[in-house]
Amino acid sequence: MFKVVWKSFKYNRKNFLSFFMSEILSVAVIFMLIYIQEALSQVPGIKTEALQFAYQSELRKQLRIIIPCIILIMILVTGYSVKAYINTRIWDYKLFQLLGIRKKNLKVMIGLEYVISGMLACGFGILFGLIGTKIIKEILHTRINARFVKGISMSRVYLVLILSCLIMTIGVYITLQILLDTRTNLGDKIFKIKESRIHSMISVIYFIVGILVISSGYLLVNNDPMMAYMALICILTGLIILMIFGTGFFMEKFSESKYYKKHILAWNDCYCYIKKHGFRMLMQILLGIILIFNTFLMLRGTIHDRYMPNDFVCIGNSKETTAVNTVVTARFNGLTKQFPFLWFNEMGGDSWVAISLSDYNKIYNKNESLNKNEIIRIWRKEGSRKSDLSDKQHRKIKSIALGKCGNMDEEGLEYKYNFQIKKEQIKEMIGFSMTGLVIIPDNIFTQAEKESDYKKMFMIINVPKKNLTVSTRYIEEKLQQGKLDEAFCKLTIQGIDKKENVLNQMVVILVAIIILIFTMFITWLMLQNDQEHLKRKYQIGAILGVKRKEGHLSVVKEISRDMCWPLLIVVVISGMFCGVFIKSYYYGTMEIVLIQKEVAMLGWILCIYGIIFMIFIIFSTRRIWKEISKIWGDKN
Repeated sequence: MFKVVWKSFKYNRKNFLSFFMSEILSVAVIFMLIYIQEALSQVPGIKTEALQFAYQSELRKQLRIIIPCIILIMILVTGYSVKAYINTRIWDYKLFQLLGIRKKNLKVMIGLEYVISGMLACGFGILFGLIGTKIIKEILHTRINARFVKGISMSRVYLVLILSCLIMTIGVYITLQILLDTRTNLGDKIFKIKESRIHSMISVIYFIVGILVISSGYLLVNNDPMMAYMALICILTGLIILMIFGTGFFMEKFSESKYYKKHILAWNDCYCYIKKHGFRMLMQILLGIILIFNTFLMLRGTIHDRYMPNDFVCIGNSKETTAVNTVVTARFNGLTKQFPFLWFNEMGGDSWVAISLSDYNKIYNKNESLNKNEIIRIWRKEGSRKSDLSDKQHRKIKSIALGKCGNMDEEGLEYKYNFQIKKEQIKEMIGFSMTGLVIIPDNIFTQAEKESDYKKMFMIINVPKKNLTVSTRYIEEKLQQGKLDEAFCKLTIQGIDKKENVLNQMVVILVAIIILIFTMFITWLMLQNDQEHLKRKYQIGAILGVKRKEGHLSVVKEISRDMCWPLLIVVVISGMFCGVFIKSYYYGTMEIVLIQKEVAMLGWILCIYGIIFMIFIIFSTRRIWKEISKIWGDKN
């Protein structure tokens, strides 16, 4: 049996290579993504308990989601390609049955064929992945440094890659067995919209449900931009319900209309195309929306700089911060602001830096006054909106704890203080993603300091640019020695952000490439399957007197129309979704420049996606026409 399988594989190796390009590319891209994930371990984090949430890498979390998703998409796309390949070899399989091979043995043979091809695809994928990682190494070497590249552990990369390849191979094999299981016919249920579409009025209910689920996604992101991924899932789910279960009734009614019968030659092919390739269109739409939104969301974080108006922010005991203050002032010509502070903790909310009224007036040269239980809040600029500011009906805040920071540990905190907001504004006083500054009355500050036994100093430092590197080294040395509890250094954080941005951009490019290839691959498979049908149709047309030029126009119009509908749906839905996200995220802010940047970036993403797909459509149309044009011969 193995000899038969091997000969069959050798005979069809070209077809295997073309149909398993998706798996080869998937392995290569996953290899590179795992390498980038390992490279992220070389990006040093900020050791901080007070603001740990602000300096956690989101890219690590995203990669933990992206890599399994690519594996799942690859299994589905490969399953789709396997199904298409089985259709091209149906006569070979029938011949095997005529030669006496049982159905059970035939399934084993086909399974072995795909296991062999899958292993070879993994091998080629690893080879291409090695080439890709070499390119990534050179980019990291150029844009970051050589020491960063040397620290990446390749042994861990290979281990994760081997496990991923095993999962993919097993997944493809299981998918193949489902496709070959004619008893349950589960393959048809998963890999295409059934021909027996829903004709009853229940289809209308599904249609309405799909519209409502899609609308809920837009409403969700409009109300809270942080729920963007959940909103995206709602939109994708709504599209699946709409396209699979909600269009049958309307399509059948349209096919019975007078307009359809009058233009039956123009619309019949389109109608049959949607019924036949509905799943392919759905996959193209879903992948396109995921691609555009993921690209937009990941890139938007790389075009904005973190707000850091100060060079350093340090927290420590009075004695140690005073010593650091003396050195920074004398050796580095630094300007410092130093004051005792408390953390202003909102129950279930943010932690602010609280300063007494007298210290605030003295340090910032102000002349503010506060009555009993009154406070002044100064919000950070990053992420704050005018809508965050309290209006006349909501000027009281209750259940506030003063003392240590409650972000990581709330034990011992008493949320017993109630305040009234006198005034507040948006201004970046501290930076480093800290929520902001709260000015509280002196008597409350003194009382809370005694009760909480939290006696720390808050120090803001700025130095001349020429002394920034050496002063950063000094502050970090003091932090490592335990002389300071917390230290946020502008130069260090800029270096971390730069490394993450480089890796982020690489992930975006790799994910965009693989999803684009997946989308175009399943479209190409569809065209391959339809090629013989188109040939027969235009052969009849040529016999009936259709000229070459008319045939060419008809082919271009037919293929372009069928392939452009999903493209248009993707651009409209994803463009609207990202637009609503931008509107919601910047609602009530005056960040006009940032809004313009993100809108421009979204426009470029949509244009590039549209242009790439239009080029693919033109290329595919020319290739199909090259085969069909042989019907008319070389001359007009």
